[in-house]
Amino acid sequence: MKIINLINKNQVATRSNILIEARHKLNLQEQRFFLWVISCIQPDDKEFEEYVFNVSTFSELIDSPDTNSYKSLKEVTKSIIGKVVEVPREDGKGIIQVGLISSADYNYGEGTVSVTVHQKLKPYLLDLKEKFTSIQLKNIMPLRSIYSQKIYELLKSRQGLGQRKFSVEELRDKVGLDKGVLSRWDNFETRVLKTSEKEINEKTDILIKYEKIKTGRKYTAVNFTIKSNKKNAKKGQLLSPIPQLAEVEALIKYGVPKTKAIKLFKDHSEKTTEALESYKNNS
Repeated sequence: MKIINLINKNQVATRSNILIEARHKLNLQEQRFFLWVISCIQPDDKEFEEYVFNVSTFSELIDSPDTNSYKSLKEVTKSIIGKVVEVPREDGKGIIQVGLISSADYNYGEGTVSVTVHQKLKPYLLDLKEKFTSIQLKNIMPLRSIYSQKIYELLKSRQGLGQRKFSVEELRDKVGLDKGVLSRWDNFETRVLKTSEKEINEKTDILIKYEKIKTGRKYTAVNFTIKSNKKNAKKGQLLSPIPQLAEVEALIKYGVPKTKAIKLFKDHSEKTTEALESYKNNS
């Protein structure tokens, strides 16, 4: 059992990139709560524990004026338990449909809730050695749009590559939009792309810029550029101290020793090419 009485926004939520890519329908409050739960898991843990939270801290977590923390939290946990996430199988031969948490046990006398994470998520949250991303809560909790949160995660996991391209249909699916929702391009661009770009650049440790790509008369793809947000780092919103594995792997592909690759990304976190050039010039 692990008891968590305070919200520490310096905590880091670490997940397999496969889980980050999974399609889900969590709303903003549910996403914040689940990130809080997994930030209590260490990537080298071998088993899930029972995570015990103080209910009174919930309003602070979700930035809610509602004084009835029990009622709000029960609605959130009930909804999460009932929602299914589709996770690609590690062997690439199908998907796993799974809930994110399997139970929430409320103790009114102690003012706590004990949460258990679904056992099927073990490969994506425990004993992670490769292809995972670590996100500090303080970089994602201030985001007020669920689309901003999802795009931040998708791009943070590829920060070391400096860019990421999606087809419009792929991006719609990744952020959880059903067919017919925000189907007009101008609505999609305003609610998803513009809002996410503005929020992420103002509040997080990365800077992004999107480019619309047309095929004929129709927008068919979106390309994002990604770099470190040094301005927010200077304000005290420090960059994550944990190098993204995708970044390290990109350097190792070019023959950079792993320990050297990690050091390079502590010194040159903006993009892979910059770190690689530094390596070549100082070898």
